Amino acid sequence: MTLAAPQVSVIIPCYEGEAFIADAIRSALDQQDVTLEVVVVDDASPDGSASVVEGFLDTDHVRLLRRRRNGGIAAARNTGICSAAGEYIAFLDQDDLWYPGRLSKAVKILDNDKDIGLVFGNETTRSFATGANETSRLRPPADINCRSRDAVLAALLQRNFIPTAASLVRRTCFNELGLLNESIRSGVDDFDLFVRIAGRYKILHIDELQAVRRIHGRNYTRLQRMVPDMLEILETAAAARPAVASVAGHARGQYLYLLAKEQHLEGRYDEAIASYWRSVKAAPPNFVALATMLVCAFGPAGNVPLSILRKTNRWLRRRGS
Repeated sequence: MTLAAPQVSVIIPCYEGEAFIADAIRSALDQQDVTLEVVVVDDASPDGSASVVEGFLDTDHVRLLRRRRNGGIAAARNTGICSAAGEYIAFLDQDDLWYPGRLSKAVKILDNDKDIGLVFGNETTRSFATGANETSRLRPPADINCRSRDAVLAALLQRNFIPTAASLVRRTCFNELGLLNESIRSGVDDFDLFVRIAGRYKILHIDELQAVRRIHGRNYTRLQRMVPDMLEILETAAAARPAVASVAGHARGQYLYLLAKEQHLEGRYDEAIASYWRSVKAAPPNFVALATMLVCAFGPAGNVPLSILRKTNRWLRRRGS
């Protein structure tokens, strides 16, 4: 029997996800009021992930694709997208979960407004070790649905507020904008996609809890890897839409400052000073970064009283006003 094309294709990239993947698949299959397919992409995982997924293949709603070589999460997602039959694409990582009913409202919104390219909800984070939930920092400005396209893009460049597991993307966005950037290996390929969509389509926020991002030691990304990719994304967005160039410059300074702090805390003082200085030169000038750079020049931050940093920062702000 030939099944009707699904409304939603759920793309789950999998690499060393044996301990998590079954829960993710079940949470996708528990969705109601929509027709869907679950496309699991095994990214040449060396563990038993594929065997776990094979236990779900007796249902017509789950497919397993195998990559011969590991290509990273963006490549795995692209493999799933290219094979997808749904009108809409939803991303679910192997260690994340969905709340029941998470897709139905988003599908209705996309069905009713062809100018919307992406709909997203809220997520909570959960420790895989303890099961404790925490409120996610990925929350948009309260008036995000009332802002112009440029204003939405500007807000997104300053701070990513779109949880990947709580997003739903119109399939035609990929036809127009291209697939995920496989050269990005730091885990921000999804942010790059969201920025491109926000520059071309309307996006809409649903203020309800839709996804759980489970936190464990293996899904932590160091800023040292992430920041260079973020800077490239900002530069590309600013070049494409000059209206957000100043905001992109400010965001560049903030990301460089975060990188410098990581380097500083790890005792890599020469690298930290260089990153602080790059942050200072970003527009507008980052006086906090300049103050911290001066402290870093004296050695470990722990050897300098915090009061000195605060006084230096206040002095620099007065000088800059």
